[in-house]
Amino acid sequence: MAPKHRVREEVINVQLAQALAGRGLDAVAETVTRRGRPDVLVSLDGVKLVIEGRAREAQASLFHDARRRVESGMADISMAVLYPDPLYEVGEHGELARRLLAEEFDGSVYYYGPRGIVEHPFQQATLQDLGETINAVFDLRVRNDVVREQVAILQDTIEAVVGRASATRSFRGSRSLVRKLRSALGVDDDGAQEAE
Repeated sequence: MAPKHRVREEVINVQLAQALAGRGLDAVAETVTRRGRPDVLVSLDGVKLVIEGRAREAQASLFHDARRRVESGMADISMAVLYPDPLYEVGEHGELARRLLAEEFDGSVYYYGPRGIVEHPFQQATLQDLGETINAVFDLRVRNDVVREQVAILQDTIEAVVGRASATRSFRGSRSLVRKLRSALGVDDDGAQEAE
């Protein structure tokens, strides 16, 4: 049996990126960006996810730094991953990769929601779970962006139609139609002049 030796966090980061890349994610470790050096950077269709990983005794700084990655604009989404102690002590070559597959991870995912930064903690996640979580968060982000874009287009179109119809007095003589349209659009009827 090979003697155990302690590995640096950067080595674990590289192994984590390789393991995620092996699951089809565009993941690279220890890259240098304009805004810093994330432990692992995952890209998908222009959305950037940064993974920060540290030992459990550094949990407070890890969660703080992962949150700051989103606040600073380095990442659209950030994931804090607590590395279990056994990952730091390995013997033979390849043992770290095998341990990554066997260990379970705790942490949190951060991203901007409608009311500011959202935090989603996770516990006892396997490497497979981390990959699925990353894909789920990407899907949620992309879906939310598409929905927001479609809502904005719909809202602009409705406002243009209502504005044009009001300017041309298309609803003249139909107070009922004006009330129904205002109600459907959520337009406040207080003090508004109804069509005559």
